[in-house]
Order: sequence, then structure tokens, then C-alpha cells
Amino acid sequence: VTCPACNSAQEYSFNLNEVQPYDGNELTDEVAKNNGDGTFTTILPRTKVEVQFRLLNGIDEKSLLQQVENARKNRKEENT
Repeated sequence: VTCPACNSAQEYSFNLNEVQPYDGNELTDEVAKNNGDGTFTTILPRTKVEVQFRLLNGIDEKSLLQQVENARKNRKEENT
């Protein structure tokens, strides 16, 4: 398994026979409503504002990591 933050690789063994499946039906209070199109809607607890969001996918994560890396490079260039 490779850590996305530091890129260090570590060996880890997963035993799939020990997995406790969770299907999400145990929650009594629905925190986010699945809109059926890959997005969810929820109400923020403090402001009571309703927001619509989607979960990150692999492409999104890669893009964010690239943006962080570019920002680091830009800061490093400014300091030299």
C-alpha cells in the first residue's frame, strides 16, 4: 500500500474473510440524501444551508494532488 501523502510504500495483508460488511441500513438519521445522479444533498448543521455535493473519484484526487504539488513548486520558486 502506498501512502498518497508521502509516497512511502508499506506491505499490508488484507484478510477478506474477516471483513464485516456494512450496507448503510443501520443509520436511523439520514445525514445526506442520495440524488441518484452521483450527487448528494445535505443541510449544514450550523448555517442550515442546503448543499449538493459529489464524492471525489480517482481523477479528482489526482487533479488535487497535482494542484498541491504545483503550489509547492511555486512557493519553493518564490523563496529562492
